[in-house]
Amino acid sequence: MDLIYEKRWTSDSEDERQKFKHAYRLGLNGFIIDKRLISFDLGGSFSQEINSPGETIDSHSFSANIKLLSEKPRKGFLRHFPQPINLRYSNFATLDSSAHSYGVSLIYGPTENPLFSRKIAQIERERRLKKIMKQAAQRKQESEEESEEEEETEENGNKNGNNGNKGEPPAVEKEKPFDINRFPTFLLDYDKYTYESHNNNTNTDRFDLRAQSTGRNLGLRAEYSYYNYDTGAQSANNFQDIALSSEFHAYDDKAATRLDILNSALLSDNDDLRSMDFRNRINWQQKLGKERRDLITLRGNGNYFISDDDENYEVGGSGSYWKFFSTKLKDDISIDISQGHTDKGAIYNIAAANSLTYVLSKRFTTTNSLSVGQTELGSNIAAGLGLLANIRPVPVSMSAHYYFSSFALDEGRTDYHRLQLIISGRLAKRVNFSSRNSYHISDVGGSEPFRERGYDLRADLYWNISKFSINAGASDTSTERTGDSGADIPDTGALRTTSLYSNISVYLSRRMFLTLSSSYTTDSTGKSITDINPVLSWHARQVTLTAEYEMINTSDPSPGTDHRVIVRLTRTFERQLRPFW
Repeated sequence: MDLIYEKRWTSDSEDERQKFKHAYRLGLNGFIIDKRLISFDLGGSFSQEINSPGETIDSHSFSANIKLLSEKPRKGFLRHFPQPINLRYSNFATLDSSAHSYGVSLIYGPTENPLFSRKIAQIERERRLKKIMKQAAQRKQESEEESEEEEETEENGNKNGNNGNKGEPPAVEKEKPFDINRFPTFLLDYDKYTYESHNNNTNTDRFDLRAQSTGRNLGLRAEYSYYNYDTGAQSANNFQDIALSSEFHAYDDKAATRLDILNSALLSDNDDLRSMDFRNRINWQQKLGKERRDLITLRGNGNYFISDDDENYEVGGSGSYWKFFSTKLKDDISIDISQGHTDKGAIYNIAAANSLTYVLSKRFTTTNSLSVGQTELGSNIAAGLGLLANIRPVPVSMSAHYYFSSFALDEGRTDYHRLQLIISGRLAKRVNFSSRNSYHISDVGGSEPFRERGYDLRADLYWNISKFSINAGASDTSTERTGDSGADIPDTGALRTTSLYSNISVYLSRRMFLTLSSSYTTDSTGKSITDINPVLSWHARQVTLTAEYEMINTSDPSPGTDHRVIVRLTRTFERQLRPFW
C-alpha cells in the first residue's frame, strides 16, 4: 500500500498544483501439488491519482507468471515435455488506453527425452567400446615392446632392466578439443504485445528460436528471430534474422598459450531489404620469460557486409608485446594494420604505438606514450608525457599529464593539446580531498576552421565524522571559440560556468536518515540556479515514510522560485497462507 502526497507551487500562486495518489498492490506466490511441478507468481494493483486542479486518473493492472517442471522428472510421461516451461501474462489499463501481453519460454534437450534415450545410450556404448578396444590394443603393444626390451637386457647381462612401466594404470584417451554435445539444446521465446487507445492501436509479435551445443573447447549456436510491428494505420514492419556463430578456445598451460577463434554470420530481412554480415576474430596469446611476465598477442579480424544497396569489407591484423624488464621498467609495443572498402571508397590504416613506464624512485614514476599512423586521409600522430608523485610526510598523490594529437580530416587537420593535473590525498584522519584540473586547446581545420580553448577546474572535500558524512566541492568551467581572424563566432562565443555544491548525510536515529543536498550554479550570461533538496526517511519494520522538499530558484531568463513537497507512506503486508486444496 502506497500513499503519496505531492504539492508544487511557484512565485505565482496561480501555478499551485496538488496531487494525491493511493495505490494498492496484492501479490500471491506459491505452488500447486509440488513446487517442482507448478509454481506461480500472481500480482494485481489499483491506483487512483487525484489532481487539483485537474482530473482523476484510475489505473489497474494484473500479471501472472507460471513455471512448469522446474526440475527434471525422474520417471513418468512428464519426461517427454520440455523443461522448464515459463508462461507469462500481463494487463494494464488507465483512462482510455490499455496494454496486454502474454508469452511463453521453454527449454528442450533431446538427451532428457526417453524417446531418444535408447539411441543415445547405444551411441555412448559403442563409443566406450571403441575406446576400450583401442586402449587394450595400446596396452598389448606396450607389453610386447617391454618384453622385447627385457629380453635384450637379459642378453646383455644388465640386471637393471627398464620395468618402470609395470603396474601403471592404462593411459586414458584425452578429450578431443572438438568434442561437443552431440544433441543441441533448444530454447524458444514468444511474446505478444497489444496496445489500444482512442487514436492508436499497436500489435507486436516477437519469436526467437535458438539451438546451442557446447563442449570443453568448442561452442556452436544458431538463432532465428522474427519481429512484427503493426500500427494499423501503416503497413506492418517485419524483421527476420538468422544468426550462426561458433567459438573455439584452446589452452596450453605448459606452453602458456591461448587461442580464441570467433566466427559469426547474420542474415537479415528488414521489410524486404536483405543483408548478410560475416565476421571473424582470431586472438593468440603467449606468456614469455622465466616468471611468465612478458606477453605477446597477435590478433586478426575480417568483416564482410553486403545488402541490396551497399557492400563493404575490412581485413586487418595487429600485434602487441608487453615487456617486463623489472619492477621499475615496463614497455608496451603494438602494431595495427587494416584495409577495406566502403561506399566512400578504399580505406586503410597503419599505426604503431609504444608506451613506456619507468619508476624513478619510491616517489616518482614517469609514463611516456607515442603513436604514429597513416590513413587514406593523411598521417596521424599522438604523444603523451606523465609524471606521478607521492609526497610525504603528508599522504598526497599528484599526477601531471600532457597529451598532443594531430589527425587528418576530410578537409585539413585537427590539432589537440591537453594539460591535466590531478591531486588527491588526506588532510586529517577522516578528511580527504581531490582536485582534477585540465586545460585544452583545439585547432580544427576544414571549410570553417576554428580554435577552441578552455579549462575545467574541480575540487572536492570529504569528511566522515561520527554519524555525519559531508561532501563539499566547487567547479569552474570555461570554453571559448574563435575563428581564424580572431573574431568570436556568434553562435558559440565564450561561456563560463561556476558551481558550488554540498551534500550532508546523517543518521538522526537508528531508523531515521536525513540527506541535505544543495547547489549554486552561475554562468557568464547572468543566469544562476539555486537548488536545495532535503530528504528525510524513516523505516520501522514494514512501514517506510519518506518526506522530501525541493526549492529551485532561477534568476534568468524567467525569474522565479519553484517549490515541491512529496510525502510517501508505504506499508507492506506479508503472510504465509495454508494450502487450500
